[in-house]
Amino acid sequence: MNFPAMLDLVIGLFFIYLTLSLLVSGIQELIATVFEWRAKQLKEAIQILLGDTEANDPSAIQAQKIANDLWNHPLIRSLNQRKILRGSVGPSYISSKMFAATLLEILQTEYNFNASGTIDDIVQSIKDNKKLPPEIQRRIYSIALIAQRKASASEKGIKSLEEEIRIWFDQSMERASGVYNRNVKGVTLFIGVLVTLAINADTFHILERLNKDAALRSSINQVATKVISNNKKQIDDCLIEANKLNNPREKLTEQNQCFEDINTGLDQITMPLGWSTREEFNKQVNPRYPAKPQLGDWVFGIIKLIFGWLLSAGAIAMGAPFWFDLLGKFINVRNAGQVPESKSNNQPS
Repeated sequence: MNFPAMLDLVIGLFFIYLTLSLLVSGIQELIATVFEWRAKQLKEAIQILLGDTEANDPSAIQAQKIANDLWNHPLIRSLNQRKILRGSVGPSYISSKMFAATLLEILQTEYNFNASGTIDDIVQSIKDNKKLPPEIQRRIYSIALIAQRKASASEKGIKSLEEEIRIWFDQSMERASGVYNRNVKGVTLFIGVLVTLAINADTFHILERLNKDAALRSSINQVATKVISNNKKQIDDCLIEANKLNNPREKLTEQNQCFEDINTGLDQITMPLGWSTREEFNKQVNPRYPAKPQLGDWVFGIIKLIFGWLLSAGAIAMGAPFWFDLLGKFINVRNAGQVPESKSNNQPS
């Protein structure tokens, strides 16, 4: 096979990975929404932030109480827009501004926290407060000391403290998002395995079909080139804007919407996927079919089939943005040698 044909084969395979990644991403997002994974992760992250170590010591229990008070506060509950029959866990995203304002209100209302005066007055008030749980007192006092070092004498204390609480919350949520993304990767891989088995997305079989069927390879490449070349800047800009969103749910939803044109292009092609006849499956597993296979042929064929499924599932778990970017690079390599068209008929050759 010559180099251009090999590029076409790789582009076709990567485009299939891209479309399957979008499918799995949609399934994963649906499951995460139904079971409220983000809301549960957010609630757990806030509990840990406030000192809940999952132990039975008094400080952990007090931290959990404050976290529950915050989670059940009307301002926080109002962020949850889910309309379902069963009780909802809560919102899947809280801004740092809302968190800081709600936490300070709870501390002022229930724990005699004095938020008036300068930052020096607030630091002293936290230090002398006997009602605050010890762990919360230590954490808020540390944050107040940071605010005290940064604030000027003319600044209002509560504003400085609120700003530092927002920074504290944002940094904690970045770590929580990392944990959530790692967990989601595992779920995505599992869903990818199920989808791969359901549609028989064997990487080796896909490559073989693309290699033998020039018409199929050409049709997939035409759609891939059209989608990537005509929409690359638009999709890149869309992904950049999506990554700026703080709400993880909105970010993933926006990322999926960036690839809407791909779904339109799929109507024009036939993918080398799915379970077909028994004869086709025998060819997929046994490279010597229709010759009578030996035991070693079947063992090798089954191992190759399983490895092909796992390879596809792992590729799908990489995500649509990864395959879109890689696909664009390969298409640029293929198109690099093409002669550009003249912009004017009057231009001399």
